[in-house]
Amino acid sequence: MLFKKKKKSRVYRFYRPTPKGKGGGAKKTDYAIFILVIMLGCFGISLAKKWGEVNKVSSDEYEEVLVRVQILNASGNPYLAESTAKKLSSMTHAPIKFEIVEKGNYGAFKLPQSMIVYLKSEEEELAYLAADWLGINRENVLFQKVENNYLDIQMKLIVGRDFKFLEVAQAE
Repeated sequence: MLFKKKKKSRVYRFYRPTPKGKGGGAKKTDYAIFILVIMLGCFGISLAKKWGEVNKVSSDEYEEVLVRVQILNASGNPYLAESTAKKLSSMTHAPIKFEIVEKGNYGAFKLPQSMIVYLKSEEEELAYLAADWLGINRENVLFQKVENNYLDIQMKLIVGRDFKFLEVAQAE
């Protein structure tokens, strides 16, 4: 056999097949790489969520809340509801931003104390916060169930004779 051809050895470019008879399962490094890829994916998703959040502008002490208010004059002084509405809307550094929905007169005049009437039962804490901030006794915070709240009023501010903005209204 002079001219016997030599067998060419195969050149494997990417991987070498496992020999016959041996199981070619995944190795520990394959599992480690898979777990690492999963962890990097979770990190990437959490980072994308964090970057996608809208930063809320709020102070350290409180978060500003918008309240839809109806102001009713029950003090007996004319135009007190209008002047109180101007004063409440012009306040800039308040924990509560008041959106004045409606102004008017209350059915009874010359009430001795101011009151807050909240119309939605889940906003009791907000009503107490508004009362504390405005200087109204917590005893004068009441709940009234309203069926047809078309203006979506959250609370009524009934201005009595003891209201602290009364001086501002009388000066105008």
